[in-house]
Amino acid sequence: MTAAHRKEFANAPDLLKFQPALTSKESGYDIYGCAKAQREGMEFNGVALIHAVFEHNDWFFSGWAFAEFPNEPCKSPSDPKWEKPDPMEWSLPLEELRSPNGGTPIHVDSPKR
Repeated sequence: MTAAHRKEFANAPDLLKFQPALTSKESGYDIYGCAKAQREGMEFNGVALIHAVFEHNDWFFSGWAFAEFPNEPCKSPSDPKWEKPDPMEWSLPLEELRSPNGGTPIHVDSPKR
């Protein structure tokens, strides 16, 4: 977490605020909405995606990302012509859970059968 979210140099932005707008059922739920994030003192706003799954009687949020780059305006999902991006792959651990020495995961859940 320290390597990904330092104030002076951050590999990943910090999600500060998220307002959901619409949901799509994929391998879990993809929740699209307006996000505010910060990286190294710079703020970013736009359409973002949060992925959630319901397992073992509880909700788990497995990551987030801005939907497009450059960031789309937050009003985009309310436009009937807006098309959501292709589904993202959520089977990898979050970047924060990867070791700093080459991307080997520090923690990976056992596969379910």
